[in-house]
Amino acid sequence: MTDKTKDADRETAEAKMIEEQDWTFDHGTRFEDYEIIRRIRSSRNWITVLAENSTGDRKALTYIDKSKIIERYQMWAFQNGTPPDDLEKEAFEYLHDHQEKLKEAVDRVKGLECGHVATIHRYSYDREKDQLVIVSDFTPGVDIFEACRMLNWKQILYLFTQVLEGLREIHEFQFLHLNLKPSRIFVDFSPKVPSVMLSDFGFAVPVKGYAEKYNGTLFYMAPEVILEERDKIDYRADLFSFGVTFYYCLTGNQPFGDRFIAQSDKQRILNHVKREKNISTPPSFYRKELPPELDEFLMGLLQKEPEERKYKRAKGALNYIETNWPDECKTMTREGSTTLMSYDD
Repeated sequence: MTDKTKDADRETAEAKMIEEQDWTFDHGTRFEDYEIIRRIRSSRNWITVLAENSTGDRKALTYIDKSKIIERYQMWAFQNGTPPDDLEKEAFEYLHDHQEKLKEAVDRVKGLECGHVATIHRYSYDREKDQLVIVSDFTPGVDIFEACRMLNWKQILYLFTQVLEGLREIHEFQFLHLNLKPSRIFVDFSPKVPSVMLSDFGFAVPVKGYAEKYNGTLFYMAPEVILEERDKIDYRADLFSFGVTFYYCLTGNQPFGDRFIAQSDKQRILNHVKREKNISTPPSFYRKELPPELDEFLMGLLQKEPEERKYKRAKGALNYIETNWPDECKTMTREGSTTLMSYDD
């Protein structure tokens, strides 16, 4: 059997698997020595489930959805002029490369322990579902945007103090998160003192020497990351994403929401970001009770050019917040929260 025949058979088998893929997780479904309890989160390319072993150890298992990755790539490739006859082959090649890069990303950071960052343990494979699985710490709670909807600005500040602590920990390992956004930050209100955890550390990249393509979410990415200006990318890129996330959770408005008009076309995105100006609307425009110092802090993080941003590292930004609002940064008890929701997982 020739290599081409083997490749054709593999592609046919993978295509059949994708058509028949059953993403139901019945009660009692097992993976290795874990019993899957329920789904907890999902995105365009993955599904995360909560799993528990016989000793009560809980982990998050993230299944990478092959069919969604292939579907999205084919759509993108078709829009960018790939002949229809080549779409399937290119899509499977892309899937293979994507999975290999995921494995490399997990290997970079697995086992690193941070107080406010979910540890990535390893990658594995669910043979029954024929899907790559990433095993990490379970992060209970809801995403930080949902958590902030019923909180006052001081309570939100307390939560974002913990976000900065997580970024500081990542930076101390000389990594960049580069995918910070509300859906990657979880707030657990079940303890007496609400706690914040960052997820998706598996896609973190080293500060220096990284040569692969950067990934992220358009609304939250620093301009230099989108434009791949590698000589400008450092810790300030994470602080930009932090600033966008903080601004959005405070106001409910995306400071760079107009990027949406260009998001389906790479060249339009690049042209749009090149033309972007510094935002001129402070968060207090939407929330009158915010102090001017907080306006200044956030606007200082969101400057287009990295050298114009006020802080170079998470440590400096954290020191500013703790110095100016020490009482608000100490604790926020569950009883002191204005939220009526409770989260027990």
